[in-house]
Amino acid sequence: SSRRVLFRSLETREVVQLTDVTGGASMASISPDGTSIAFIGLADENWPLYTAPLGESPVTLEDAAVVSSDPDSQHILPHWSPDGTEILVSQNHSDGTVKILVFDSLGIEEPVVLSDAASITFGWTADGSGIHIGTTTLDGALDLGTVNLAELTVEYLDVPLDFLVAAWAPDDS
Repeated sequence: SSRRVLFRSLETREVVQLTDVTGGASMASISPDGTSIAFIGLADENWPLYTAPLGESPVTLEDAAVVSSDPDSQHILPHWSPDGTEILVSQNHSDGTVKILVFDSLGIEEPVVLSDAASITFGWTADGSGIHIGTTTLDGALDLGTVNLAELTVEYLDVPLDFLVAAWAPDDS
């Protein structure tokens, strides 16, 4: 069977089909310049991360490049960097740990591993110099912070509240 990624045009209100992938595609993310798509393939149990150029026809797996595939994990929630050169993704492992990985958009360079935790919410800083993270560690601690990508250091916020999902304002405040 084939599952498609569909979007509705805000201008015309028409439904636009972006993928036609045997086994399914999910969690699509369009590059900032609108020329590429990152998505998770659902045909394999490990849910690999793909990228492909967008064109006149829906993207198929033949059009796509595998950015990351790991037989012991599943990839979820790809996010393009603000400049469209990198992709942030969560890699969920069978032991319950989650890694935040940053790949170049073609998966050529080794990924940067930003965090190991039990669950994660994340997103790029407005200028792309860092990653905002919200983690639940294996011992149940809740942490919010920002990873500086140049130094791979994390600055945590002192937040006394429990959270399920974290989001940051467009100005990173």
